[in-house]
Amino acid sequence: MKPSTTARLITVASALLGIACSAGERTRGRTATIDTVAGVVRVRNAREAPVWALQPIATIGAYEGPASFGQVNGIIADHDGQIYVADSKAAEIRVFDARGEHVRTIGRRGAGPSEFGSLYSIGWTGDTLAALDPGNGRIGLMSSTGEWLGQLRHDRLTGYRLHMYGVGKALYWMAARRGTGRTLESVYARYADGRLDTLAFPAPAPLPSATIVCPHPSGGGISFFSNPYEVRPRPVPAPDGEIAVVPGAEYHIALITATGDTVRVIEKEYEPVSISDAEWTEATAKYRDWMAKAPGAKCSPVEFTRPASKPAVRDIFHDDGQRMWVEVTSRDGFTFDVFDREGRQIGSVPAPARYRDVPPYIRGDRVYLVVADSLDVQSVRVFSVKR
Repeated sequence: MKPSTTARLITVASALLGIACSAGERTRGRTATIDTVAGVVRVRNAREAPVWALQPIATIGAYEGPASFGQVNGIIADHDGQIYVADSKAAEIRVFDARGEHVRTIGRRGAGPSEFGSLYSIGWTGDTLAALDPGNGRIGLMSSTGEWLGQLRHDRLTGYRLHMYGVGKALYWMAARRGTGRTLESVYARYADGRLDTLAFPAPAPLPSATIVCPHPSGGGISFFSNPYEVRPRPVPAPDGEIAVVPGAEYHIALITATGDTVRVIEKEYEPVSISDAEWTEATAKYRDWMAKAPGAKCSPVEFTRPASKPAVRDIFHDDGQRMWVEVTSRDGFTFDVFDREGRQIGSVPAPARYRDVPPYIRGDRVYLVVADSLDVQSVRVFSVKR
């Protein structure tokens, strides 16, 4: 029996991460060393990197009017600096200029052209605006002004944060593909140059005690509690049809092909960040409170295992130049480490606080983030990268 994509990924990545520097083609730079080991490129980055800064240049948000958002699920920008905000609650895409002034609104709730049933995410395929709309079972394709150009089929998926990812000329999103029998498997759909295909989705192996399952003592339901310090980022699309995967809690990123073969490993010298007693108490409070109110509950496992440290990598993104931005845990919060196509780190910048469920969008020297205040009111912040 052939090993699964996941098993091959974990086996290859684990072996690579334990290999010492071997004979092979090597290039030394100021901050990175590149080795080729058994046909796999391994890039080791030093801890030091050029420090960049993010300068705030615009904030879009208000308590009324077009900048008053109900539920922002996605943000993108075009080559003119116009900002597109997908508001799922309003079923609208609102467009603002680079200064944050409202320009136009695209769409409304419905099932017709340029209408949305459930607006989950937006992205670009060339100059075409794409809207992920599971409610209508489609990806809507429009001009930048909202003219309807057509649609692609999209099957509903549950249990996922559904987003679209733009990498180069390709646009990716989570989809379902029928496997053996009647089972459905998760894949990435890829649309580029008018062609649609799929890439296998290499789900990582389960983490120990990442989730506690608690059947209700009185019956009628099950509660789930997640360990926030066992969370790993979802594998994401990368250039050249590859997938970027973080196999564990360390600062290691494996780039794999659609068949599960590791072709490049990127790592960086990194000092793990410990979990304080106060942070651990806060992280497990919801589970402990539930248990206090449900005596006799038989949960499995009974308690979380406290990790030795916080996960190094929280998320991975790619900008319009196909550079990889890695959101890294730091002692002061999070940092964006930026890598070129070869895996060499080219910069590092403190990452502003952001709304966790909406990926940042990076185009040119602009970074676009969704933030939320204490009342969960959302706004969009725009930053300029200063090198």
